[in-house]
Amino acid sequence: TTALGTDNGILYFTNDEGRPVEILACAPLGLTEGRGNITDKNAVKRINAGAFEGCQTLTEIANYPLLEEIGDYAFKYCTNLQDCKLTASTRLTKIGISCFEQHMTTDAAENILTLADNSSLTYIPSRAFYGRNFGETFPVFSAVKEISNEAFRRAYTPSTLDLTSMVNLTYIGEYAFADNYYTETLNLPASLTNIAGQAFYGTNALKRIAFPNGSNLLAIQVNAFRADLRNGVKKVFLQMEFPESLTTIYEGAFAGTNFYTHYEDGEYSICIPKNVSSIGACAFSGHNVKIKNFFVDEENKYFTVEDGILFSKDMTRLLCCPSSNGMIEGEGVLAKGQEGYIIPPSVQKIDADAFYYCKFPHIVLPSKLTYIDSGTFANCTNLKDITIPANVKAIANGAFYLCNSMKNMY
Repeated sequence: TTALGTDNGILYFTNDEGRPVEILACAPLGLTEGRGNITDKNAVKRINAGAFEGCQTLTEIANYPLLEEIGDYAFKYCTNLQDCKLTASTRLTKIGISCFEQHMTTDAAENILTLADNSSLTYIPSRAFYGRNFGETFPVFSAVKEISNEAFRRAYTPSTLDLTSMVNLTYIGEYAFADNYYTETLNLPASLTNIAGQAFYGTNALKRIAFPNGSNLLAIQVNAFRADLRNGVKKVFLQMEFPESLTTIYEGAFAGTNFYTHYEDGEYSICIPKNVSSIGACAFSGHNVKIKNFFVDEENKYFTVEDGILFSKDMTRLLCCPSSNGMIEGEGVLAKGQEGYIIPPSVQKIDADAFYYCKFPHIVLPSKLTYIDSGTFANCTNLKDITIPANVKAIANGAFYLCNSMKNMY
């Protein structure tokens, strides 16, 4: 059997020498001056699941130099915990799910959590720091390879969130930094290969995303940077230059944002690099700013641009038309001085939201088109007339939502 011991209102297991090795639980009213420490802490290797969960009097916990593991929920809802040196242990390799999760309360917003740097932790589990306030100093986790789902969701993070110290990070999980309303600049490490779905969903203050030279990013998944436009929130301009390594941009990756990759001579544009082979529907939909053109690297084998509009290389799929593209010049312009666009006859598919917020007053659809997807012409407030080809068999919900100037459909 293992002997029990208590100190400062904290219950623990002891080793054969009678020294504490595993913290089991604390009595919230038994702590001395809010410090969750015991007199002899130099042999402690583990803090058990839920050990300090809900302890409102805990404000500080000092370093346990031999600590190897922190269990699930160990410091969950410790609203007043501000100073935590536990992660300074060079042996700490595991923290549990929701171990520092916080209530979204006024107290939580006012209490900034300071974490010591850690060089041995390789994985940040689900909801580990959900709702925590880091102020302007984000902890350094130099050995972390993966950040799991919701790990920092609703957390208060610095205006410049610099993750470049995570030189081994390859994966950021779903909703990992979602609903973050404070960070304006995001610096990501070169090691990162995959940004999961909704990873930065609702980060509505975000203005710039940067990658260092030699980035290994391969995929930006579904709704990864999608703006949350509920309750009338407006998204600021979001700039990110795609790394050359990028191959896949999933559906809705930047939907709802004022997204662009380049700004020059007063014009915003989106540039697709040479290795991108897959772009999902609505990847750039919903921007209502002055995006003038798409550009595609001349070495790209999968996509092309005509009149500033993004197409598949074989011109059978129309992906997206820039929102300000309503006065373009080229073969697609209607005759007799009319302002409008004739979609190339080779096009068989037009993506959802493809003409979202576009300014064309007249559009002619291709004869091979069989389906008009949801939101295809939504918010085209200048659109006055359109001709539906004979082969169209279905029109989805919201295809012409808020086309308030529409007079005729042929």
